[in-house]
Amino acid sequence: MTELTQNIMVKDLLVPEQGSELRDASIVILIDSKEDKVFVIGLSDNTKPKAMPYRLLLEELIQGTIRKGSFEKTEYWKKVEESLDDKARTKRDLKFEVIKPLVENLDLFLRKGSYGKGLVNNCLELAKENGLKQTTRYQVYQWLYRYLKCRSNKNCFLRKPGTGKGKDKKYSKKTGPKREEGNVCNGRMREELDNKHIKSIIREFYECDSPIPITECWTEYHNKYQCDPVYDQFTGEFLKYEERKGELFIGKFQFLEYAYSLTSDNRHRVMKAQGLFDEYNKNIKGLSGEIHEIFGDAPGDYQVDETPLAIELVDEFDRNRRLGRPTCYSVIDMFSRAWVGLLLTFAKPSAHTAREIIFISCRNKEVFCKEIGVKLNEPWLPEGKPARIIVDNAEFASSLTDAFSADANIEVLFNKEGNSQEKGLVERRHKTLEEFLFGRIPGAISKKYVKNYLARRVRRNAVLNIRELYQILIDFITRFNKFYPLSTLPLSKEMKEDGVKNIPNEKWLWGLVHRAGDLQSVDEDELFMQLLESAQVTVKRDGLFLQGRYIRTFKKRRTSQGLQYSCDWALKNFLYEKEVGKTYDCKFMRYSMSRIWIVTDFGFQEAVLHPNDASFEWWSAECIQDKKIEEAIEKEVQMDQYHQEQSKTVVNAKAKVKDAKKEQAQITVNAANSQDVSSNRLQAIDREIVGSKEQLNKFTNQNYQEDKDIEDNSSSKQVQNNESLTNETASLFADKTKMSKRRRG
Repeated sequence: MTELTQNIMVKDLLVPEQGSELRDASIVILIDSKEDKVFVIGLSDNTKPKAMPYRLLLEELIQGTIRKGSFEKTEYWKKVEESLDDKARTKRDLKFEVIKPLVENLDLFLRKGSYGKGLVNNCLELAKENGLKQTTRYQVYQWLYRYLKCRSNKNCFLRKPGTGKGKDKKYSKKTGPKREEGNVCNGRMREELDNKHIKSIIREFYECDSPIPITECWTEYHNKYQCDPVYDQFTGEFLKYEERKGELFIGKFQFLEYAYSLTSDNRHRVMKAQGLFDEYNKNIKGLSGEIHEIFGDAPGDYQVDETPLAIELVDEFDRNRRLGRPTCYSVIDMFSRAWVGLLLTFAKPSAHTAREIIFISCRNKEVFCKEIGVKLNEPWLPEGKPARIIVDNAEFASSLTDAFSADANIEVLFNKEGNSQEKGLVERRHKTLEEFLFGRIPGAISKKYVKNYLARRVRRNAVLNIRELYQILIDFITRFNKFYPLSTLPLSKEMKEDGVKNIPNEKWLWGLVHRAGDLQSVDEDELFMQLLESAQVTVKRDGLFLQGRYIRTFKKRRTSQGLQYSCDWALKNFLYEKEVGKTYDCKFMRYSMSRIWIVTDFGFQEAVLHPNDASFEWWSAECIQDKKIEEAIEKEVQMDQYHQEQSKTVVNAKAKVKDAKKEQAQITVNAANSQDVSSNRLQAIDREIVGSKEQLNKFTNQNYQEDKDIEDNSSSKQVQNNESLTNETASLFADKTKMSKRRRG
């Protein structure tokens, strides 16, 4: 507020001081000095124009009991025509047109006794003509008073930001439309104490390692802050929560709105509390991949990372049995950006899987593809032991036993916890694989293009097994290494002078010649000792046995049966005969259990799957474990059925024993042991012979009668044959009787 000249003009803002007849800050809307009247309207709510003596106000202005103030317009009152949208401008002008008759005849409207002489009725007619049929006299007055308080500015009819249907409107603190009987509100505004209570519930039940949904957090809040527990008065047992009577509480919508705002504003803190901070960095936070600016001056610096590949796979034996999404491990050479290694597995990330992908990246790829049953259609050049490997903490934090030997000479650079962003090269390659698969391979899912509710249909289309996916991906990455012009591949001036193209394989080959030093050549035996997983096999009579606990994966609590192997070296050295039960150390690869290597004094000796387990050729450890557990469960069901059926045999046997005991007379132990068993047996044999003769005669006579009825013409011949057969059989029984008599003698 600032003081102006000592005269009164229309649209002046008059601010009363102590002792003034003017009670509120008011706007001058009309002056009639002849009749000594000034019409003013107060700026407070629910005020109407009123008349005051002109000379009185002028004297108070001169004396200082009234001061002139400066009128500060709000931002939306200052808007120019060009900045308004058509809808807002139309609404504003329409309301002004309704009150225009009053504005043009303000003197007549304000005169005492006339009050417009039908001007308000004219305004209502204009409102109906312009489509405002529900306009009332009260609204007309309110629109006019608003216009006068704004010093005759039409922009007063624009919507104030944060009210009505504006984008900034906040409903979260309102109590909602529900009412009980008697128009009593059943809620209240959310206050600071409510916000404090909501924060405590969210931190206790949502920002933790075992969170519950936010919608379930509302139940915890309601029970704790809006209800009282009810207990049994006799036993003290808790019965229920009962809402407090006579109090007003916030509603579920108010709780959820504030809870969601808390979690969205502090998403990194929430995911860290839930143990998902690394997932946040991988899948949500933007990728940077800046570490390659530090390393990658020569071949020998590898980046390793894993991700659940967005494709559904099926079982190799049963294509109707869905196995879910495999985990894809990739190794990228930071110098040439070439794919160095690839591993598909259903096992969770662990030191075992990280060791296997490093082993794959170091060795010859033709041997690797042969072991997993994949044809290598393009050369896969990169091989050799790297000098440095960048890998996640999660993949090496649990158990590094036998992961690297002391003389492996590989420096492992652990990525900082929760910052997988530093492995941007591999992250982007995984996205490249998924983009290639989506739309081409049934069962491939894209988070970008496929909504969650449609993913179920995509999973139904899954037809490929892990071996077939291996073939597709290896074809893709080998052709990527050989032909893809990588625009982001850095080439030095020296490389361009030598004609190196921005293709991964070309830069790799150039680096082997001009940047040699970090990459180490290594043979298979050395890799086996340094990188392969260790176990023990037990010698048995029919082969070597690898226990199931060695191939167990952490996602399965149950241990499957082991695997049997055959080894020519063990057979030639008579281990199956001389050393049954003895154990030998061995090395194996989880991604393919077709072969293992026995550690002996004569070097590594290869062992292959026994014919009993030959069906698992090229299978990974986790697939074998799942299949064997499934077979074991199926066998348990079959054994239960077998025992259930055999129980009938047991019942019948007990019934036979019971009937036999009824027919048996009681004898002493001495009488039972003093009987002539040989004589008894001979009598039994004689009875068998008699019974056999009777059965034979019955059989032959029956056949004779049937043949006689069928063919009467050949009856004589049939009788002869029957008689000869009877004579021969009788002579056989006679010989048997003679032999029995000889044994008696």
